[in-house]
Amino acid sequence: MFDYKYLSKEHLKGFNKYKYSAVDTSPLSQYVMHPTWNTIVKIIPKWVAPNVITFAGFLCMVVSVALLTVYDFDLYAVGGRPGAEPYASEIPNWVFFACSVLVFMAYNLDGIDGKQARRIGVSGPLGELFDHGLDSYIVFLIPYTIISIFGRDPVFSVSCFRGFLTVLSVVMNFYVSHCEKYNTGTLYLPWSYDLSMWVCSILFLLAGLYGPEYYKVYVFGEVTFVQTLEVVIHGMGVITCYPVAIYNVYLSYQNRSGKRYSFLEALKPVWSVLVVTLLTVLWALKSESNVIERHPRAFIFMYGALFSNIAVSRKLYLFWSKALKSESNIIERHPRAFIFMYGALFSNIASRLIIAEMSHMKCEVLSWMTWPLLSGMLASLYMPQLEATILHLLVALFVLSHIHYGVCVVRQICNHLKISCFIVPKEKRK
Repeated sequence: MFDYKYLSKEHLKGFNKYKYSAVDTSPLSQYVMHPTWNTIVKIIPKWVAPNVITFAGFLCMVVSVALLTVYDFDLYAVGGRPGAEPYASEIPNWVFFACSVLVFMAYNLDGIDGKQARRIGVSGPLGELFDHGLDSYIVFLIPYTIISIFGRDPVFSVSCFRGFLTVLSVVMNFYVSHCEKYNTGTLYLPWSYDLSMWVCSILFLLAGLYGPEYYKVYVFGEVTFVQTLEVVIHGMGVITCYPVAIYNVYLSYQNRSGKRYSFLEALKPVWSVLVVTLLTVLWALKSESNVIERHPRAFIFMYGALFSNIAVSRKLYLFWSKALKSESNIIERHPRAFIFMYGALFSNIASRLIIAEMSHMKCEVLSWMTWPLLSGMLASLYMPQLEATILHLLVALFVLSHIHYGVCVVRQICNHLKISCFIVPKEKRK
């Protein structure tokens, strides 16, 4: 079942000559986190494999998502449920506190695994692939969990669609960094990564200590805390990630230090994630309520305001929220399934890009998952009575396919390198 060969002989040969190259200039990382991790790793037994630490961090995020799914399946649990008391929270505070601890543990374990690998001398392409492959899922799960802090109340929250846009913004920062590595051969870790993990943990911590109503406030004028956070999230990519990535790729051409692909080849990683993202957004917009045709000016103006980092007024915000909150819209009826579907798609595309950059191979133009997504979207639009069924079938297909892909690739590399993923060789334990 898990013996399928996803990697070609050329992929495996590329892994043989791969060398890790990364640049991390974040002050928080350099002066706080790395010294902390260097200290913590000394007390970890040498028989603990780095990939075990990596997987433990991933499981922390899975548990966090599971808790919030149980207590807040439809994202109404902190306000907005029809007929419920306004701004009432149905999630126990201990859940938020637990999520704070779990997110912070996931962050630290992700930093410690590499320290452990270098400490016992087992660094290699498998560890990096395992780490970054799971990171491609974690980077989606982080904003996915934050949505539960704010609920769906009509004043101090955002619609599920706008929550989905913030998820897109976060994962795109991750993807752009790996597009940058695909061209330069070096992973430039964005400053926003460490900062966002701290912010996420603190958001959950304060919600655990004071309840989620702590964030239901106006920051200035009629601009709410959530609107401000929304603008900051979008701004982090637009201001700090994208321009830096483009500049680093430009420098690699100038210094002849990168791979110096042609312009079209350099853009090759973009098309797969761009097409999948556009199809997913189009599905959300065209789902029965067809909001972009009913309110085109309002929707286009809202989108421009978001990505121009302009805080909208309360009246416009309420109008847009009403336009986007039709109960017939798929992302409003099944927000967790819809956003989770995109996360599985994104992680698979990102993992394939990571493999291409590590094996010095050209990445694929379009993911095979594009076609089931397109078919499912068209079928749901023409047969809206089957839309929920189609969505959940696609979630199952993409998640199971990605798990199969990940397990098979790890097994294939382990067999090629003659190593075990979760066991440290005896000679390295001393």
